[in-house]
This record gives sequence, structure tokens and C-alpha cells, in this order.
Amino acid sequence: MNIDPKLLPPNLVRCMRPEDRKRLQILTPEQINEKVDNALEKELQKHCENWLRQNQIEFLHMSFRAHEKIGWPDLVFANPFDGGRFYAVELKAKHGIVKPEQHDCLYAISSNGGKSKVIRSFEEFLEFVKGVSE
Repeated sequence: MNIDPKLLPPNLVRCMRPEDRKRLQILTPEQINEKVDNALEKELQKHCENWLRQNQIEFLHMSFRAHEKIGWPDLVFANPFDGGRFYAVELKAKHGIVKPEQHDCLYAISSNGGKSKVIRSFEEFLEFVKGVSE
């Protein structure tokens, strides 16, 4: 009798050895959620970057392969809606977790006169960026 491994209940999948899960190409619910969150963050990043480009706002986004400071925000830019003030944005999916290094970096930027925030939706991004002039 063959059982489709993808039909195994999550509690059994969690008990499996990682190498067995990898061989059978099974993900734990946590791994699935992480993949979904990563995809949602990439989509949010794309929307935010497109909006910045359309509004001719220069920004910097360093890829995960870059060797930037640990915890550096996803997007940094000078906000013309706020007199050119330095803005730093950490993009997260709805359930994405902000790492301590990210929190510390955002705090340091704010302490130095910049404006920083964890953003979880495109609407929240627009409100953060444009809220000063409205």
C-alpha cells in the first residue's frame, strides 16, 4: 500500500527527520508559511519600488546577497513629501517577524532624525510616505 506523503498530517510531518522530509519533498506547516510570507514580501517590495519609480523618488534596495549591515531596512530613500527627510522601510508580510537586528537598526535611524517603520501592506506604505503632506 502506497501513501502519498503529501497527505500526512502536520503533526507527523513535524516528527519526521529533516532529511526524510527533504527526500519526500514535504514541508512542515511552518516552512509553507515562511515560503508564502517570502512571496508576499517580494510582491509588496515590487509594488513599493514601482510606486517610488513612478514618482521619481530615488531609493536603495539591497538584495539579500549584498553585504550590507545586518538588519538594514529593505528600502531607504529621501522623501520629497517630507522635505527630503531620510526614510527607512522594513517590509514584512502580515505574519512576518521583525528580527532584533532589524528593530535595532530602525530605532537607530529614527534616533538620528530619520523616519522608519515596519510596513505590512502597500496601503500602509502609501500612508507612511505621503501622510506628511496630506
